[in-house]
Amino acid sequence: EISSFLVNGITQTGAEISTATLRAPSNAGMAVLAAYPEDLAVHPLNQSSGLAAGESPLGNYVLAELAASNLNTLPPAPVGLQEATLRFYYRSLDLDRSVPRDGDADDIGDLNEETLHLYRWDDTSGAFVAVSGTLDTTNVTIDGVEYDGFFACTTTQFGLFALAGIPRPDTTVPGAPAVVATDPADGATGVAVDNPIVVTFSEPVAAVDLDQVDMDGAVVLSTVLSGNTLTITHDGLVAGATYRVSIPGLVVMDAAGNFNEPYSWGFTAREANSIPFANDDDLSCAEDGSLTVNVMDDHGHGIDQDTDGDPISIIAVNGEAAKVDVQVPGSSGGLFRLGADGSLSFTTNGDFDALPAGVEMETSMVYTLGDGLGSDTATVTVTVQGVNSRPVLDGEDRFLRPVAGNAGNDNGSGSDGDNDDSDNYDNPGDPVSRVIASSGLAFDADGDSLGIAVVGVDNSRGVWQYHLAGDGWLGMNPLLSDRHALLLPPEARIRFVPDARLNCAATSMLRFRLWDQSAGLAGDLNHDTTLGDGCSLLAARAVTEIGQVPGLPEIGDVDGDGIANCQDSEPLGAVYTDTDGDGMDDDWERFYFSSLTRASTTSDADGDRYSDLNEYRNWRDGILDPLGSAFDPVLQNAAGGENYGIGLSNHAFWMMVLPAITRGEVGR
Repeated sequence: EISSFLVNGITQTGAEISTATLRAPSNAGMAVLAAYPEDLAVHPLNQSSGLAAGESPLGNYVLAELAASNLNTLPPAPVGLQEATLRFYYRSLDLDRSVPRDGDADDIGDLNEETLHLYRWDDTSGAFVAVSGTLDTTNVTIDGVEYDGFFACTTTQFGLFALAGIPRPDTTVPGAPAVVATDPADGATGVAVDNPIVVTFSEPVAAVDLDQVDMDGAVVLSTVLSGNTLTITHDGLVAGATYRVSIPGLVVMDAAGNFNEPYSWGFTAREANSIPFANDDDLSCAEDGSLTVNVMDDHGHGIDQDTDGDPISIIAVNGEAAKVDVQVPGSSGGLFRLGADGSLSFTTNGDFDALPAGVEMETSMVYTLGDGLGSDTATVTVTVQGVNSRPVLDGEDRFLRPVAGNAGNDNGSGSDGDNDDSDNYDNPGDPVSRVIASSGLAFDADGDSLGIAVVGVDNSRGVWQYHLAGDGWLGMNPLLSDRHALLLPPEARIRFVPDARLNCAATSMLRFRLWDQSAGLAGDLNHDTTLGDGCSLLAARAVTEIGQVPGLPEIGDVDGDGIANCQDSEPLGAVYTDTDGDGMDDDWERFYFSSLTRASTTSDADGDRYSDLNEYRNWRDGILDPLGSAFDPVLQNAAGGENYGIGLSNHAFWMMVLPAITRGEVGR
């Protein structure tokens, strides 16, 4: 018996000598192994050197031989080997024939390990001969290297050895269904001990193909085929145990594209699964707001979780997997978008603009939480809180009814029965509601009754007035602004009272914003519309047209600047001259007074008992005096102390302008 072995190591040669015995005493005391790749082998294994038809060599060669106990001595005289036991190991990579190699031996053309056997070079015949032995396909790890199995043989001859096998054939069956998925997957730690096994095919499978289903290590209780899905129930599995399912007689293509008969796959069972817990979420949002949260967090009912520690995700929204991470409408409005990771975004989308302030409305959606083995559902409810919405107004002008230049004034005749009380006018004005609706766009999403906030008036040609229930007509402050606005309800009335001496067609306007009456009180003179408390963002104008005053001379446009004299801050030109020192501009005396008639110079358009001529400064300077003598000049004549108003000397007044008119006719 050889006392020792000199072996380069299994990891280097892929082989080992278990025992070796010589026929007679010899100085040979060692058995040596050496590995050679195919390109260095003295005798390559092929069809011409003894390889059987249909087989293919692995490509690895091992030389086993005897050596002297002392490697420094000459090789021993030839002696006979009585017996030796050898093992030749192989890996999946040795069987892999894919191009490029993928490291496994499951593809068409890869060597089938079940067909492996051993060849030895025979010097006598000059060819390789088959060596009988035992194939063990049990995986084994030696010195950190994994081997898929080994071929063991007992031989009386050393020499050059090589393994060979038969390539896997292409067993493609036309029309065979493909296996899309198995639950659990092949090689996975998957199905829980009490869960069924599910196989999904690419197309329906005939029931006749499923007449026999086998589970190695468990008892199959039933097989239910529904379309392209096969469900296999069993009598229970043991957690941690490995099982293999096979379907004899069914030829299918597996996930790798290979066709197998019977089809089989293996897996390891796991503990029974606990379904995840999805808890309801209660959220709130203003009617014009939005929110972003994660529904797996605690929103009043606890977090979403899985007690097994399995990864969890959102697998459906409102019962549909396709709606995950897609915007969907809520049950009562608004838009939800829920991602697989639980991230939720919600926007009211304008669906709750009509919700009154202080009123709430709920909208919701349902989601499904899954861990891959079970699921649970929960409801996300958003309580939308109503807030006041600004009314909406475009910038289009609104129009009041036109007024005459001397509207409501009886010009001293007493026809209105009030002895010339100058604030009694016939114009009834326009209700605020009609002004708002006269043109353009004006609405309130909350359905509030709309009034106006007056933020500016033009009183240069008269006075804008308003009337509230129970009050008389009141003049609007010319200092009204966005921060100091006048609030008027829809039933209030507004009108424009022009200066009675305005003797040309003109317009006047006021600026307003819509007011929904949610803040402030009717008649408030100091409301700040910039705070957004129920006032529209945009402002519009209310415009009235003013007719020409009958009975007064038309001054026209004496300076030719395209602006009517009554609207011109300097109707007679920008240069003021007074050559005669009478206090009157020369141009005014020349163009205006030279055209006066007896009737026009004795007129009293505003009924204040001052002739219009006496109030010439109001014309010259563009000052309007609709309420009477507030702006009348009081000028004393130096000669006699009589009030002539115009400030002319008696001589200039009588001789140059009015030689045929008496003092009494002119007036005070």
